[in-house]
Amino acid sequence: MEKKRMNDKGFSLVELIIVIAIMAILIGLLAPQYLKFVERSKKSADRDTVDEIIRTVQMDYADPESTKNVDGASITLSPTSVATITEASGVATTDGLAAVLSGFGLNTSDMKLKSSKWHVGTSTGANVTSVTITFKYENETVTATVTANGTSNAPVDDNNTTITGKSATTTP
Repeated sequence: MEKKRMNDKGFSLVELIIVIAIMAILIGLLAPQYLKFVERSKKSADRDTVDEIIRTVQMDYADPESTKNVDGASITLSPTSVATITEASGVATTDGLAAVLSGFGLNTSDMKLKSSKWHVGTSTGANVTSVTITFKYENETVTATVTANGTSNAPVDDNNTTITGKSATTTP
């Protein structure tokens, strides 16, 4: 009698379960690190946005031909809504902060905070709902003050690093 040969092609159910279990363990170990990396990237993007706004105002202030006035103007960023610009009293939007930012190619209509994990004051403070950058001309310098949630505190991350990185006061 002739023996019938079994089809030995493919994987057994046990082999597939072992591979799936190994993949689940690897994903479980790597997912938290990936999420931390994504959050660090969002915070870095927020710092870049704030620094770009401050540098833009500095460059405009350093231009002797500029007639724009951002003294007393502010821009508010939030993770949930687009940027809001408040011009100084008596300054038209064509001569103020909105004109400076658009003149340098910054589009505030889609500008917002990427991370919602900034804190007010310390890394254990309340979460930030808005960040406001206020500009002031004083003694031939432009000063940018960054505050969170309408308080006098600068927003910080879990390592107590402020959103502006090194300094909130700038001079051209």
